[in-house]
Amino acid sequence: MFLKKQRRIKETTVIWYNDGACNRSYDLGDIPIKEEVIIQKSIDFFSDPDPCYIHRGAVVVRLNEEIIRAIKDCPKEKVEATDIEKSILDSIALEHITALKIEYQER
Repeated sequence: MFLKKQRRIKETTVIWYNDGACNRSYDLGDIPIKEEVIIQKSIDFFSDPDPCYIHRGAVVVRLNEEIIRAIKDCPKEKVEATDIEKSILDSIALEHITALKIEYQER
């Protein structure tokens, strides 16, 4: 009958580099966070040392947003790991990160 015009959705991906080579990419919000950081932030935010999935999810969303903001605040397209605050970089559950980049794709 009548067709709706489809909207294009921008997907955001964070790409991790290790010694100049693209190592992994994660969708926005799926950046892996260290378990001990999740527990510590859950205690800080909610006084919950054994976070339920709601508190865990809230902590992960907040930390992912901090990581994205740190990358976006740098004027370069590809951000060197040394340009990001150490506490933010240490919360990521990946080893040997040398650079990060945000990529937008329409689908």
